[in-house]
Amino acid sequence: MSIQLIKALAILKKCAATVNAELGELNLEVAKLIDKATSRILKGEFDTHFPRATSLP
Repeated sequence: MSIQLIKALAILKKCAATVNAELGELNLEVAKLIDKATSRILKGEFDTHFPRATSLP
């Protein structure tokens, strides 16, 4: 999986958590934790933790 896709999914999760918290569908504390984690992903702090295929079979 490309790092661009991982970061795009992090943006999606971050936005979904924000909206769901505003709608009262997600606990605010959980939304804050998701926001913190996705921000760290977007900064590249975990890039080495996401294995990526280097060649196609």
